[in-house]
Amino acid sequence: IVVEPPATPIIAKNNPFLVQNLIWLCLESAFGATTAGGTLRLAAERNGGRSGLRICGIDGLTEDFAAQLPAVCADLLDASGAKLIVDSVKKDLNLILT
Repeated sequence: IVVEPPATPIIAKNNPFLVQNLIWLCLESAFGATTAGGTLRLAAERNGGRSGLRICGIDGLTEDFAAQLPAVCADLLDASGAKLIVDSVKKDLNLILT
């Protein structure tokens, strides 16, 4: 994992417990969809006025990635008001927070 720190701090005003669990579920699934020896990049960023985390380099990422996540992930997304965007072309997963 390579962490790309933002140029300026990104602050997410959300439930830290929910966000931590969401990030872990996304990372765990991203590890499973990445070739051994591959590198995942994490980048905090602003997206349309919202805070987010972009996970890049998921070489096995497919459009149905979100459907393959554990069922509890949908509950966490709903409870936190977050959104998960899969881009199978760029091999990016974007977790957009409120």
